[in-house]
Amino acid sequence: MSNTALTAMRTRSLERLDSFCTLLRVGRDCGAIVPDEDDVRKRYWQIDRVNVSALAADAYTLAGAHHTLASLVVQIPTRSASLRNAWSQVGDSILGVVTAHGDRVDADLIVLRDWAEATVAAASGIEQLLTTWYRVVDRVGEPLVCGVPAAGAAEAVRTGTVSPSLLADDISARVTLFDTAADATDNGIAEMLRVLGTATDDLAGHEPVTDNRSGYLALAGDE
Repeated sequence: MSNTALTAMRTRSLERLDSFCTLLRVGRDCGAIVPDEDDVRKRYWQIDRVNVSALAADAYTLAGAHHTLASLVVQIPTRSASLRNAWSQVGDSILGVVTAHGDRVDADLIVLRDWAEATVAAASGIEQLLTTWYRVVDRVGEPLVCGVPAAGAAEAVRTGTVSPSLLADDISARVTLFDTAADATDNGIAEMLRVLGTATDDLAGHEPVTDNRSGYLALAGDE
């Protein structure tokens, strides 16, 4: 899904969130046990704070770094037959240093590739979770409840058009759907970020190494 499409779904879900909160007030008046509006909005914003676009951008940057490094590998003397023959004249010790450098670059290439793939997988998974989440919010905030607009639900109950118990059951079902989806989305995002963090640590072979000069995570072999 494109970033534009996801943004449009989010915008629509915000409108439906307002509608859902209106229904909560109606449901409470009809005797339904519903959460506070502030708690509902807090749950929504807790999920919405995840910036999947930034994560996808990180994956793109890592993939670009991998491509750039891969294109430079061929310039290392021991990676080219002609250069290898030319450098053989400088002596085994220097050639050994160059070879070791080439091996180190190969290791970094593997790290960059796997790191990029792990980030892409996390971004894709979180995007799917958010897509489902926004659809659920869209559903629970459906402005028609028991056939009448949410804004007119209270009046429909007062005039007897809709029974309070029927309205309460409808809204209670929406609350259950919202809570279940929020739990699943929250836990799913947390798990994907945990897996990504673990994969990052595993690629480095230990705890992430931070360069004190710039604050970036060192790649394998850079310690």
